[in-house]
Amino acid sequence: MREKRDLCYRFAVPPLKDKKKTRWIRLVFGVVCILSVLASLLMLRLQPPRAAQSVQIKTSDWDPYVTTSDENGGVVGDIVLSVLASSGYNGQVSFDTWDSGLQKVQEGTVFGVFPMVKSASRLENYEYSDPLVDYRYVLFKRKDYNVTQAMQRGDFNGVRIGKIDGYDYWAELDNSGAEFSNYSSPAEGFKALQNKEVDLLAESDLVGNAILRSAAFEGDSGMFDILEGNAAALSSEDSVHFLIRKNKQSRAVIDRFNKSLAEYKKTDRYREQISMLKGVPERVRLIGDGLIDIRDESDKLLGSLPAGVSAQVLVWPDDLKEEQEVKIKMLTGPLAGRTGFVNLESVEVNDVQG
Repeated sequence: MREKRDLCYRFAVPPLKDKKKTRWIRLVFGVVCILSVLASLLMLRLQPPRAAQSVQIKTSDWDPYVTTSDENGGVVGDIVLSVLASSGYNGQVSFDTWDSGLQKVQEGTVFGVFPMVKSASRLENYEYSDPLVDYRYVLFKRKDYNVTQAMQRGDFNGVRIGKIDGYDYWAELDNSGAEFSNYSSPAEGFKALQNKEVDLLAESDLVGNAILRSAAFEGDSGMFDILEGNAAALSSEDSVHFLIRKNKQSRAVIDRFNKSLAEYKKTDRYREQISMLKGVPERVRLIGDGLIDIRDESDKLLGSLPAGVSAQVLVWPDDLKEEQEVKIKMLTGPLAGRTGFVNLESVEVNDVQG
């Protein structure tokens, strides 16, 4: 501010013999300079915020992570759009195949695609966000299929394994000696597994179970289970990401996205979305006639609560049968914040996850 005032004096004030007039004129010019600077600062503060930039996002059906019945793309779509909004973007989701969506990102006709598995072949041309959510690849089989000891060790020489178009699988499976066949969708892959066209099908455990429960698969879900074991070729845990085309600005864009994503992951909303993916409803309310007993791990009575108290399920029992108990954390009522056990018949799942 001082420099601006000195400039006003130096260039705008003519030399005058009358010292009183000189001081008065200098005072006027000083006030004008100060008011000009204050007006400039005020204009900066009054400028409206920059409008969010609209961008097109591609995804593909991968229930329960991505669902076409939701215009935002389901759980992962909601995560991506929320993070983009915090990063200054207004995302619009549309559905495509994996390969087509990736190609359009490369061409620059769309801004990004999700959810994508990170692969070395794409790192040269694309920027990946930090992980959005984790997933686990497994091998589904028919229950009547005979699993050999060699297969348990990860040796699939001569074994027919189905893959899904557009997926990136783990190296140990690719190098297991299996004979691979590709299918256009998980539903087609399970149909091939049911018809014994393949012996195993590589798919996410959550996606596979969602398909088996859905109307997209006409068979009986009870015919299948997962090939369990410790060999690296039998399963793989990884993450999915948001992906954009690499250019001069892409690193800054992804850094801003990652910063917003890190904040979003701290929210209750994100935690509940992850629970929704796993098919585990968290929020419940207590129901029953009269007071409902809450007990600790040693079966000591913590207290009795009225129906209607809200709670969060911490651990669901493996078998949902009568007389089973469920571990909860009370969210309202006199025991709010405490954890304890309650009879399964005394909890009701809330329709709306808050």
